[in-house]
Amino acid sequence: MKRLIFMKSLISTILISLMLSVFSFAQVAINTDGTAPANSAMLDVKSTSKGFLPPRMTYVQMVGIASPDEGLVVYCTDCGSNGQGTLSMFMAGAWYNLNASCQGPIPPVAGNSYPASSQIFWTWNSVPGATGYKWATVNNHLQAVDVGTTTQYLETFLSCNSTYTRYIWAYNDCAVSTPTIITATTGSLPVSPTGAAAVPLTTQITWNWNAIPGGATNYKWNTVNDYATAINMSNATSRVETGLTCNTPYLRYVWSYNACGNSTAPVILSQSTSSSPAAPTAGVHVPISNQIVWNWNAVPGVLGYKWNTVNNYATATDMGTAITRTEASLVCNTAYTRYVWSYSSCGASPVTVLTQNTAANPVATTATTHTAAVNSIVWNWSVVPGTNNYRWNTVNDYATSINTGAATTRTETGLNCNTQYTRYVWTYNSCGASPAITLTQSTSPASIPAAPVEGIHNYTQTSVTWRWLSVSGAIGYKWNTTNNYATATDVGSAIFRTETGLTCGTEYTRYVWAYSACGNSTPTPLVRTTVLCLWICGQDPVIDESDGASYPTALIGTQCWMAKSLNKGIRRDQSVAQSNNGVIDKYCYLNSETNCTTYGGLYQWDEMMNYWGTSNANPSGVRGICMAGWHLPSESEWCELITNLDATVTNCPDLNWMGDAGSKMKEAGTTHWNAPNTGATNSSGFTALAGGCKTNLIVPYGGKGESAYFWACTQGSTTNGIFFELNTNEAGIYYSIFEKAAALSVRCVKD
Repeated sequence: MKRLIFMKSLISTILISLMLSVFSFAQVAINTDGTAPANSAMLDVKSTSKGFLPPRMTYVQMVGIASPDEGLVVYCTDCGSNGQGTLSMFMAGAWYNLNASCQGPIPPVAGNSYPASSQIFWTWNSVPGATGYKWATVNNHLQAVDVGTTTQYLETFLSCNSTYTRYIWAYNDCAVSTPTIITATTGSLPVSPTGAAAVPLTTQITWNWNAIPGGATNYKWNTVNDYATAINMSNATSRVETGLTCNTPYLRYVWSYNACGNSTAPVILSQSTSSSPAAPTAGVHVPISNQIVWNWNAVPGVLGYKWNTVNNYATATDMGTAITRTEASLVCNTAYTRYVWSYSSCGASPVTVLTQNTAANPVATTATTHTAAVNSIVWNWSVVPGTNNYRWNTVNDYATSINTGAATTRTETGLNCNTQYTRYVWTYNSCGASPAITLTQSTSPASIPAAPVEGIHNYTQTSVTWRWLSVSGAIGYKWNTTNNYATATDVGSAIFRTETGLTCGTEYTRYVWAYSACGNSTPTPLVRTTVLCLWICGQDPVIDESDGASYPTALIGTQCWMAKSLNKGIRRDQSVAQSNNGVIDKYCYLNSETNCTTYGGLYQWDEMMNYWGTSNANPSGVRGICMAGWHLPSESEWCELITNLDATVTNCPDLNWMGDAGSKMKEAGTTHWNAPNTGATNSSGFTALAGGCKTNLIVPYGGKGESAYFWACTQGSTTNGIFFELNTNEAGIYYSIFEKAAALSVRCVKD
């Protein structure tokens, strides 16, 4: 209640002060402390807790204010950026958003509009400071099309012969300008076209009419005054009519039309065909020393042409529709005159005189494709009409050239390989010789040899014997420690190079080239690592120096075993027995080298022993086919392996499955074993694979995926050898004897 009384009192005070101020000073002060208005202000509002609230309205309402005065202020609720509210002022004839850092654009100025019958292309001038423009069919920029920065808009699907009013605005982040009103009227029915000069021939007329600017989009043409059956010419202003009668008058009709309709009356075109055809005009003739190809230009509407060596139409040769005539057996460097007429059903044209001189000398030939070999070239050139002979030389000298007669080819031998050669050819006849043409071709570089293929190197801790395969066509090789052919060592025809003084356990790269008389090949890199300085079983592989093969190793107890079955020697067919022939023989399961690569070779007992007795010592002392420093395991050494893996085995060897050592020796999983591969862990690193065996010379291979069979160098009898077996269904290891003619896997033990 007190607040209401206070507000009434405050309002009364303000009204009294306002009245007193108006009557006394013509100035107004609105405040709560009774102070007079500032001298420079007609209205002085003072408050520390209230603001001044101007009228609030939308953009449509704001621009609807009739005749706004300069300085008029409103709060426009949708004039700011993104349709937000902003304080707006009318100044300089436009509404502007009040912003200290920017100013709204002025209205755009209308440009030229380009109306057609159903569309108008509206344009306007760009406005400085505007970031875009809006176009609308009604005076409301909120419903307008935002056209971005472009200053044009194409409006389609309009009615013809109608006036349209449209609105455009410029805008930026500060304000939208007042609209600019633009007006244009679409086109109406086109006027009739006017005739242009027709082009008559004996049986043809080219009808022409003038285009109608700004209104007609297309034309129709007819032989009768009937728009409905007229031919649509689109925007063409010409029509060629053929099959007419010579020396006859014709009338034709043309209408213009657009989307609004067609012209009310056609233009009537009249023309008569010619009584006789026009004379042909001479073309460009092609002379050589003893021939001329006479040419003339075609004449529209004629039936054909006649040609003669004399000016006599009656005896002329009928050329049909051809516009060329080849005349041969002429005299070189001589002027000739010939005659040509065109003709139609109405008669013949006036004569056209053709003149031309034959050439004084024959024209030069042109080079064609030559055929190059290593030390020869077959030179080829084109035939020149009217020339019967050619001359060829290795130098540009006609006097010493070789007469090839009518031949257009010359074979030259005894050339250097990979070398470019230049030769010269002239054509000649009774009038003389042509200028020389130049023939250029290189002999083939095919004799440059291919790069050598890297071979298998022999190596120790301090040396490498580098090897490569011979290359067909090479006469020698060069070798270098760097990729530099210029400084390479020529090793002649040798295909190896021994290098000493190297560091153990180090990778080296060397380079070799093959060469011939034509050049050298690209380099082949040779890469090899010398034998390791400190060799550790179970970590480092063992290298078989006889073939470069590498085998992983496994340390089991104090024994160092190969962790992969031996694979060396020459593969024999299963029907061929291995023999003491000075060469290591092997079998591959099912005669597949791939199986040897994966599971190792299969060897008969005597072949494995290298045809040396038997041993059950530990170590056995029998190298057999093992690499240097390694030997074949005896029965005793196999038992040492088994008991190292399973201490519960105390009766090795035993003709039963012993303990679970086999599970620690088999590769885990079923990649190289059939299921179930009982207990397989390969915890020993032995990595046994189920490679199967070959039982004898007749029975095929068997056991692959099921069992791994390994020889011992201990025989059971003169015909049987001792072996140890691992099986997919067993965790233990089996011991028995096998006929020595069988072929089993082999492992070696380090000395």
